[in-house]
Amino acid sequence: MYLCIMYLRTKSIRNRKTGTVYRYAYAVENRWRRKKGGGKQARQKVKHYLGKVHSFPPAQEIAFFSFMGIEEAKKEEYLRAATAKRLVKALVEWELAAHKAEGFSVDFSSGAVLKDGKPASIAMNEGMLNTFTLRRLLVFKAGNGDEETGYGLAKAFVEAGIRVPEDVFVSVFGKAVGQP
Repeated sequence: MYLCIMYLRTKSIRNRKTGTVYRYAYAVENRWRRKKGGGKQARQKVKHYLGKVHSFPPAQEIAFFSFMGIEEAKKEEYLRAATAKRLVKALVEWELAAHKAEGFSVDFSSGAVLKDGKPASIAMNEGMLNTFTLRRLLVFKAGNGDEETGYGLAKAFVEAGIRVPEDVFVSVFGKAVGQP
């Protein structure tokens, strides 16, 4: 019997000629196995290469609804009409604009984050947006109960480096648990 956990890991590699350090992201599977005679043993396996890590500190503060061009009076209507995937897409576009992260292509149908046609990871806020974290948001499913679902959704947003306005989070959460 074993417990399997997926997480992100970065690896730093120094260019010997220039001394420049580059970071690369990987999705790693960690399995804990019971050893004969008791105790646990960890086995790690790289499951996906997520690309070079590009860091972008916040460059400008933009209000989400202003960025979307939505008036204050129409916020509730927008949140009610938009699907969870549409809201995630809008949040990703908003964060990329706020960090001035240009030159990346984000394919929301496949969940891929690319730069120059190669996998890429974008470090922003406390997390990292890449194919692994974006797909986790796009296919998010409700857990066992509201508390577990809310915690899982919040964790997915933080891991992807996306700040979420409270009213937008509540709307995405409601759509995840099947509320209109």
